[in-house]
Amino acid sequence: MRMDAIERRTRPGAGLTLIELVVVMAILSLMAAISIPVFIRYGRLNNNELQQTAGNLQEMIRAAQLYATTYNNDSALVYTLAVRNDSVTGNPIHYISGFAVARRLKRPEIEALDAQGASLNTSGEYYVPVQDREGRFRKMSDEICMTLMSSVGPNPLNVYDLLNDQGDIAKRDMGLVPIHLVDTDGVTITPPLSDATNSNSYIGFPPGTLNFPAHKFYSSGFMQTDSSKQRFTLYVTALPDAPEDTRYVEQKDGSLIPRSMQLELYATLGRVKVIS
Repeated sequence: MRMDAIERRTRPGAGLTLIELVVVMAILSLMAAISIPVFIRYGRLNNNELQQTAGNLQEMIRAAQLYATTYNNDSALVYTLAVRNDSVTGNPIHYISGFAVARRLKRPEIEALDAQGASLNTSGEYYVPVQDREGRFRKMSDEICMTLMSSVGPNPLNVYDLLNDQGDIAKRDMGLVPIHLVDTDGVTITPPLSDATNSNSYIGFPPGTLNFPAHKFYSSGFMQTDSSKQRFTLYVTALPDAPEDTRYVEQKDGSLIPRSMQLELYATLGRVKVIS
């Protein structure tokens, strides 16, 4: 049975209201319209293009929040992790490479899928991607990514370090939480494989799991987080294997700072803004 059929049976009345239809059309149009061009030009990042990318991510976070408040159903912006070797140190660096809007499955939906052999825990929490015309996950760019924390100077911070200890640092400082993602048949969607270290293992959150990192929103629009912090910062910047003069700006004192654009996310209201 398809998920749309399940939804029709578990909702009072068939079809969508006008406002729901408008919201869904807006979200799908936004996801389909985002086309992130090549950002590396002549070995350097263009700040306007960095800002455009950060703005696109800002709108996707808002879309996830809007879905939650419109449908009175928890939602999330789910991220995929990838790894490349750092152009300065040669060490493998993990980063956020893609995203998708997902919604939480309701109990009747889980029970219906489980009855069809999906082997889901009826008391568990599962999310399913909101479909768009180009698939579940959208790749950020061939040349740009989002990091969980700024990489500074010749010793860039490896996101993998943030994912250790059950992801406590990423949960505390970035507001990320793990979610279990399934498709419309209730089959677990697995994270990408890591090929940079030849380990052929999944890049889960936390490591060793099949969960994805996500920013989650209650139906009220507030952000779900295990952290006591109320403000979180994400960085949009060049890929770890980009040339050094692309990734960093040298200061007068010889120090290096990353070329990046920041996103600030506020837990209490779920508000997000781009800062330079």
